Amino acid sequence: MKRSRRVLLWSVAVATAFFAVGCRSDYNAANQQALADKYYSGDIKGAAEYAASISDAERDETKHSALLWHLEAGNTNLDAGNYEESLRCLNRAEKLIYLIDGSSPRFHRPGLMTYHGTRSDRLLLHLLKGFNYLAEGSTEDFLVEIRRLRAEQFRYVLDEADPELRIYEAAHCGNVGVPPMAMRKILGDRDKNAIFGASGLAGAYTEYSQRRRPQLPLLYNPLAFYLSALGYAIDNEYEEAVIDFRYLLMLDPDNRLYREDCAALIRALGDKLPDTLQNVRKTAVPADQTVCFIVARGCPDGWENRRLTYVLPGKVPTDWSFSFPAYRKADDPGFSVQCGGAEIAKGEHLVDLSEIVNEEFWQYTFPRMVDRAYAATLAMTVAHESAKAALVAALASPKSDYKHLVVASARLAVAATSRAFVSELEWRRWVTLPRSYSVAHVQLPPRGTPRKMTLVANGSDGKKENFELEFSPEANRAVVYLREVNQGKYVLKKWESMQ
Repeated sequence: MKRSRRVLLWSVAVATAFFAVGCRSDYNAANQQALADKYYSGDIKGAAEYAASISDAERDETKHSALLWHLEAGNTNLDAGNYEESLRCLNRAEKLIYLIDGSSPRFHRPGLMTYHGTRSDRLLLHLLKGFNYLAEGSTEDFLVEIRRLRAEQFRYVLDEADPELRIYEAAHCGNVGVPPMAMRKILGDRDKNAIFGASGLAGAYTEYSQRRRPQLPLLYNPLAFYLSALGYAIDNEYEEAVIDFRYLLMLDPDNRLYREDCAALIRALGDKLPDTLQNVRKTAVPADQTVCFIVARGCPDGWENRRLTYVLPGKVPTDWSFSFPAYRKADDPGFSVQCGGAEIAKGEHLVDLSEIVNEEFWQYTFPRMVDRAYAATLAMTVAHESAKAALVAALASPKSDYKHLVVASARLAVAATSRAFVSELEWRRWVTLPRSYSVAHVQLPPRGTPRKMTLVANGSDGKKENFELEFSPEANRAVVYLREVNQGKYVLKKWESMQ
């Protein structure tokens, strides 16, 4: 009787554990595709509800893809105008990042079970939180998030990047064909270069190398520095704003917006313009009575998968599966701002997140993937040689009742170590995030006059879309955010501040 009762209790416990495990939904690439289908078809509300439901289900999860779902929910709910829900989901994401990182950044790499977030994910998290604060009417909290965005940018460079990286890039400015620092080490090693050759990415690498920035790698996200500079200008901290613009001009020396804003700030400080900015036209400092237009477009490129086998001299074959950016070049069609029927500003392209992901892949991710694949090959080769030696010893051992078992076991060990297997496949990326951002800023019309403007967006389908905007007489500054979700489908946000 007691035994039967124990069996019954054990069965109930097993069933309970089974159903408890089964209750957790395994959200995967199919769920993200469903979200993307809703979002990019223009069903922003449906996408926001869908993403929020997954974020709610994952709110106590600390592993797997929980961070990704919180980010997706934060962005889609911002676009849907659900600011409180957006902020709740973004706060979940931020707390999870702190838990993942511990004392230092731990960015995601393909193949990890738990999604850690990329540099771009984490920077844009602060921008979206800032937008939510603008919607709540708090310019001060918006500026705090912009400061945090800038601080994160420097933290990545100082804590994650090799300290020699910036020096290396600056030293080889304008030298076509010079590889990224980490790739140089790969190309200079016979075996690792052979793995690179087997990867089939030589063409993609060559194309990337020809587009590299001249002085600073794109690990320095231009959007972070530009918004930081605007924030400092608003707070009348022009010296700090000029520091940000100096980084921006190293990234893109010919950018009209960077040049004009930097020159305006230097003039306001009463300092002498550098020779490179002597002929820049005079413009107003981007501070009070300013409207900042931010136009976001597209969807960042995802991942492509590759499966191959490479054989290095004297090493066991290695079956290698990995993902790499499905980079496709895309042009930003631009936008303009009109007032009274006359064009007063053109948008300037700031950042392409697919370019940044591609930069990160070649500067960091791919060289480390090659290192890990090579280490796996070496480790399995050593194990294979040991297994073969053990088999030889087993065959040479005296006859006994157990010799056939020992030999059989040794043969199995030889077979099991005859190939190395490395998998770094990935499907996760923040799919509802815009791919590119362009910016313009203009002066608000004087108080007492009609405060009306027209934002003219050049659509990715070649058509123009006009958005009529009217600003309140009390507005001191404003932010206009336009998201082109798909061809002809837009989400417009306008936030004003009386501060």
